[in-house]
Amino acid sequence: MNKKQVEAVFTLCNIEILSIYEIKNQYCGQSCCQDKPWWLVQTKYGMVTIGWRKRVISIEWKLNDPLTLHGKETQPKEDSWVTSWENGVHAYGYAKVVEYMTNFRYRINEQIREQDEDKNR
Repeated sequence: MNKKQVEAVFTLCNIEILSIYEIKNQYCGQSCCQDKPWWLVQTKYGMVTIGWRKRVISIEWKLNDPLTLHGKETQPKEDSWVTSWENGVHAYGYAKVVEYMTNFRYRINEQIREQDEDKNR
């Protein structure tokens, strides 16, 4: 993934990038992967790390407190076979990245609205 592709994904998902940093490939540290960087993206929700593994794009997040989101909450039921974990998910291609990150934004905004409602009660 190059920087323009990362920016395009976040734009399509309507997630504003506050800052973006190129980091070394978090999957493969060998010389064959030196030209395949990953990206650390700061958003209003927290930090997102994104980059290619062999056949999947890894998306991992560290959300601002008190937000939480399990990776499987970003996937439709028919994608339950795809690897997900406490703070991330694998996506098979750019279309799935956009789908999962759009769901990510929707679920996080849902939490923020609920928290705001609780404060106003």
